[in-house]
Amino acid sequence: MIDPISCVADSTSAYSSIVVKNKKVTKTLLSRMKKIKTAVKEVNKSHNSWSLANALQELNQTISSAQNTLTSSENLVADNTVREQLQNDITSAQQIADKSDVRDVKTYTDAKATLENDIATVNQSMATLRNNMRKYYYRK
Repeated sequence: MIDPISCVADSTSAYSSIVVKNKKVTKTLLSRMKKIKTAVKEVNKSHNSWSLANALQELNQTISSAQNTLTSSENLVADNTVREQLQNDITSAQQIADKSDVRDVKTYTDAKATLENDIATVNQSMATLRNNMRKYYYRK
């Protein structure tokens, strides 16, 4: 900690001495502030890299899940266009995951959200088909 310097000067030379000390304190504080700003930038850079890596990992897991849903839903949906949409979005998400120049976490999270929505839609279409089949086979 830097001790504050009071300005009690009885003469010009004492005043000049205090000004010199204050300039040294200011220089020290500015130097420390610069080091702190540099450290904050490094922490933010590290955090952003970590966040990107996690978002990419989550996207890849969702791509795998979407591929499993696509495979397991073949001939089991009420409307096959939902599977076609899922296939198209899997392809798009894989292209995003394969890019090496992505710098924005939102790019990954948007692709992940699209796939999650598609998976839910395919699952709903599968449920609709099952319900329709039950109604057909168990009608009275």
